[in-house]
Amino acid sequence: MAKQRLKWNVAPLKRESNEKMQEVITKGTLEIHNRITRKVSAGQSVRRTKSGGLIGLNPSKEGEAPKVVSGRYKQSFAFDIVRSQRQIIGRTGTNQKQARRLELGFVGVDSKGRRISQGPRPHMMNSLRETIPYVRSLLRKK
Repeated sequence: MAKQRLKWNVAPLKRESNEKMQEVITKGTLEIHNRITRKVSAGQSVRRTKSGGLIGLNPSKEGEAPKVVSGRYKQSFAFDIVRSQRQIIGRTGTNQKQARRLELGFVGVDSKGRRISQGPRPHMMNSLRETIPYVRSLLRKK
């Protein structure tokens, strides 16, 4: 009896798998981004200072997502997908200085010499955790 060899052409399978993963990563990253921006969408009443700045009159409480004063923080969130030979990475975030302080809280003296004790206003990590079941469901789909 002659032996038969089975040859696999893995290139199409690999390509299809990579395309599927890129689709899942893109959808997941966009979902996280949208959840973050929805969380920081709650507005509040404001008043103008003598110098023209805005002060929020109903700030978020510790544990709540930050409330919007001007909308600049919310609009600063962006996302992108970075792809290399071995990885597909979805990133979302902001370049605003206050992001870390809002997410994690801050206790100490700030750059203006004020003594601050601000509890966390989590919105980014919560959004990531809330999105995990959605990403898992995308991975299970055929």
